[in-house]
Amino acid sequence: MENLLQKIMLKAYEVNKNTEHTVFVDFMGHVNCFQIYLYLNGWKENSNPDIKIETYLDEKFATENLQYMLNKLEELEGKECLQEKIEK
Repeated sequence: MENLLQKIMLKAYEVNKNTEHTVFVDFMGHVNCFQIYLYLNGWKENSNPDIKIETYLDEKFATENLQYMLNKLEELEGKECLQEKIEK
C-alpha cells in the first residue's frame, strides 16, 4: 500500500508539472483517509473539483481504490486539456 501511495504522490506532482490540470492530494491521518481532487484544465477560485476520489486506508478495497486513483492520474497525464481542445 505504501508503494501505491508514493506512486500517487509522484504522479500527482507530474500531472501538475506537465499538464494544465491541477491535482490536490489530501491525507487525514486522524481518520486514515486519502483523497485526490482533480481540476480539469486547472484550479479556479471558488470552484469544486471535477473529480474527487477518496478511500479509507483500513477499508477492504483500499488497495483497489488507490490503484484506481493512480489510473485516473495516468489518464490525465496522457490527455490534452479540455480547454485546449475547445480552442483549436
